[in-house]
Amino acid sequence: MKITGDIKFGFKVICEGDLELIGSTENKVYIEVKGNFQCFGIIRGENTVVKINGNAEIRGVEYSTLEINGDLIIYDYMIFSKAIIMGNLKVISGRGLIYGGKIKVAKDAEVNKLGNENSIPTYIAVGYNPVILNEFYRINKEIDETNQVLKKLAYGIMLGENLKKEKKLSQKAIEILNLIYKQYNLRRKYLENLKVTFKDTQKRLEELKTHTLTVFKKVYPEVSIYITTKELKVNKELTGLIIFYLDREANKIKIRT
Repeated sequence: MKITGDIKFGFKVICEGDLELIGSTENKVYIEVKGNFQCFGIIRGENTVVKINGNAEIRGVEYSTLEINGDLIIYDYMIFSKAIIMGNLKVISGRGLIYGGKIKVAKDAEVNKLGNENSIPTYIAVGYNPVILNEFYRINKEIDETNQVLKKLAYGIMLGENLKKEKKLSQKAIEILNLIYKQYNLRRKYLENLKVTFKDTQKRLEELKTHTLTVFKKVYPEVSIYITTKELKVNKELTGLIIFYLDREANKIKIRT
């Protein structure tokens, strides 16, 4: 499918295959593409949302929200935008500029310039897979909560057994103690299963940590860089070819120039 002009304010476009947009968008536009997407103009508007199931190539993005299930190539700039990209990101043509907004990339990112001379806060993450990260945080929280419940149940069992030895438990209290034992065993089994799932999630998270952010020209102050769960905030201007990577032994983001 090809659209030769602009997509006007408030319009919705849903395409079952590939979409080629020769023009740009106005604000409050919704685009959903089941295949690949190519835009020769600017995706703009703080209420504009673009969802692409395949790969995307776009000239520029302003104040918009993108959800790309594949790779994204930007041929000029991205400013004050939100994006989740499940593949790789390249912004190395034209100005090759990203500033403002939050950009989250599941794999690698290559950019000419990050931030700008006015030190506008800019957020970019690589190795960011929301499915894996959300699962990691969810299971970690459940493990903590289950451990807390087990501690309380174990304390209840200890008190109950002491009273039982002193023959101070009624038949009803003994039945309650048995229920506490049953709950304790169920929770312990649940915790064992959680830990198995958590190990698998950790393994998938380790694979995300291998991804890198490459900046070819300049990084300005007030740029926050994330690789999976680790953050590095840039406080001074950096120039030249810079590669941000996660040193897994030190467990922090480092720089190669």
